[in-house]
Amino acid sequence: HLDGTGNATHLGQFTLSADFTVIMSTGNATGTATWTAANGDQLRAIVAGHGDIVEFPTVTITETHTITGGTGRFANASGIMTIERSANILTGASTGSLSGTISLGH
Repeated sequence: HLDGTGNATHLGQFTLSADFTVIMSTGNATGTATWTAANGDQLRAIVAGHGDIVEFPTVTITETHTITGGTGRFANASGIMTIERSANILTGASTGSLSGTISLGH
């Protein structure tokens, strides 16, 4: 499970809640995510990712979030967002950056 916060162009201040299944032998992961914008509108996404341990306990992670819709102004949204981040697997602390496009479908 991952809970995060940040600031993005279409979302403003946002929260992120995601659940992943990680295959430890490959470092691959799949799951779902909900992005909640400052006004409460939400984006839903399916997630595929991969992590590599660079130097214990730091792992570098790349996630692709494929937008499947949402609520409010994101009801008909589509697009892809990529997150590049690093995480400490002992503490759970993680930082990163987000890029991608969102089509609002209207």
